[in-house]
Amino acid sequence: MPILADMNLLLANESDCRFFKFWFHDRVCDGISYQGELYYQFHSFNSQRRDQAYDLGSKLIDRGISVIICCSKQRYLLGINLRNNWSEIGEYEKQQFLVEVQGLESVLSQLLQ
Repeated sequence: MPILADMNLLLANESDCRFFKFWFHDRVCDGISYQGELYYQFHSFNSQRRDQAYDLGSKLIDRGISVIICCSKQRYLLGINLRNNWSEIGEYEKQQFLVEVQGLESVLSQLLQ
């Protein structure tokens, strides 16, 4: 059961999520499954960085990207919905979007260190 659903921001207990790996663009990626939806695990924040997880989630929503934040006592996992308007987007655009997200993930990781 979700803790809170507001527009496209979804908060869930990490214990209610399932985690998996998938292959994309020549690398293994982490994924999150929650209530029949699939998410690309965009970034993990430690529990002291909760505000940054919510802030980034809100910014992604402002760009029209549906997200989930999986919450536990140790961390907050931010995931991007892989099916968000996916049927309306061509294959090339899908791949470009995920490549862009992966690039943003690298930059974000460097900034948060």
